[in-house]
Amino acid sequence: KVVDKVNHQMVSVFLTAGHVKLMLLHCGKGEDAIRNFFMDVHELYAKYCMNPFYQFDTPIDSKHFESRVRAAGRRYLL
Repeated sequence: KVVDKVNHQMVSVFLTAGHVKLMLLHCGKGEDAIRNFFMDVHELYAKYCMNPFYQFDTPIDSKHFESRVRAAGRRYLL
């Protein structure tokens, strides 16, 4: 959902059931593409959190996670 506009760009936010907030700054892509992007990133985040070595509420420092988020961005937002 678009919650704000900043310098001709829009800010969309996705709030998960676990109260995790995902934010995206974009140039006004379609709502369906943004929703699909957020759903993919949320799924990746949930899978990452299920890793027994991940400590909750710490930064995610994984090149694999970052590359998967970037791939979702290219698929839905470009």
